[in-house]
Amino acid sequence: MRTTSLGLLVGLITLLLPAACVDQLETPFTQRVNVIVVDGTLTNLSESQMIRINRSKSDELTGRFGSLPITKARVEVLVDSAQVLVFTETDTAGAYRSPAGFTAQPGHAYQLRFTLSDGTQYRSTTEVMAPVPPLTASIQNSTPPVCMAPIINTGERMS
Repeated sequence: MRTTSLGLLVGLITLLLPAACVDQLETPFTQRVNVIVVDGTLTNLSESQMIRINRSKSDELTGRFGSLPITKARVEVLVDSAQVLVFTETDTAGAYRSPAGFTAQPGHAYQLRFTLSDGTQYRSTTEVMAPVPPLTASIQNSTPPVCMAPIINTGERMS
């Protein structure tokens, strides 16, 4: 009797389960994202300052993210609200280089502005470069670094 009841219950569940899923469930996990990502740092080092601009976008069907470099943009850095430095596009798509000889200086204010090829304009907040804090102490470590051999699991038990 018990096995018959269990068999009947499993049979009913098997028959009714497909009918229970009539409405399609909308998953909130697929989000539509379309943002511009700017990656750049101004330093006081005598090297080219680089700014990279990309569009991070999710696929409309899968929701997976991808990144596309933004090319043909006009990229400028405004120094102390007076001097405009025009960055030029490099051979790397989406990368823009500072004019030759430019280095950021502590105490000066910098603002990024760029215009996309479709005319859309963006600008950052103005940021003042902080001075480099002085070194107050120097510590020398005379102990050489310790090198350790990698641990390999051979499946043997150690006693």
